[in-house]
Amino acid sequence: MGIEAGKFDLSGRVAVVTGAGAGFGRVFCEGLARYGATVVALHRDPAKAQATVDALHGAGHDDAYSVQADISEPAQVEAALTFVRDRSGQLDVLVNNAGLWSHVPALELSVEEWNRVIATNLTGTLTCCTTAGRMMLDRGSGSIINVSSLSSVLGFRDRVAYAASKHGDLGITRVLANEWAAAGVRVNALGPGAHLTEMTKDWRSDPEVYQREFIDKIPMGRFGDPEELIGPLVFLASDASSYMTGQTVFSDGGWLLM
Repeated sequence: MGIEAGKFDLSGRVAVVTGAGAGFGRVFCEGLARYGATVVALHRDPAKAQATVDALHGAGHDDAYSVQADISEPAQVEAALTFVRDRSGQLDVLVNNAGLWSHVPALELSVEEWNRVIATNLTGTLTCCTTAGRMMLDRGSGSIINVSSLSSVLGFRDRVAYAASKHGDLGITRVLANEWAAAGVRVNALGPGAHLTEMTKDWRSDPEVYQREFIDKIPMGRFGDPEELIGPLVFLASDASSYMTGQTVFSDGGWLLM
């Protein structure tokens, strides 16, 4: 009979998505709400977070709300997640999606740019994990999902700061999974490949480069639709993956096979 459909049901659970103002973050909020979760859209720009919540309300998800925080600032993370716990009474799912992109050759990378990326993508992720983790450990359950990247395992040129942060995020995922497994808190990662987002728009503007540098390297022969990430995300957030921790689920059209 397989996994019961109810295993994917997130009704009664509170899920925080960081970087929720656009792109993957907004899609993740929509997907979690679709499966029943109360969704909290967290973003450093309160207007962008509220825009996501307005879209959720327009789709009938009336219990969604927003909270402001810059995840590179630990005090803001603590205040935001404490507010969520106090308002909703619990915190069941954390999706660490917020991150900064950097595309600079290593010899041109400034210390300032390195610090900017690491402060959000690596230190910010850890701060969100430990802050939410304490709350989840107190309740004896919870699921944390760190949004990774193919750059966590591959060495794409001109991305040394971004790649270092994403390699580090996988280390965080594995260590925290090991430390918290016995207490009922799971920590996994979701690794998107190339998808049809605003960030990849420039990559797709030159048909020849698009074909050579991307499509020829993807066995499925296409970029992913962000909606295709909702299934893996909900799986990791829900009881359907109750025996899975410390793992990375890549959704990349087969790129890593090449």
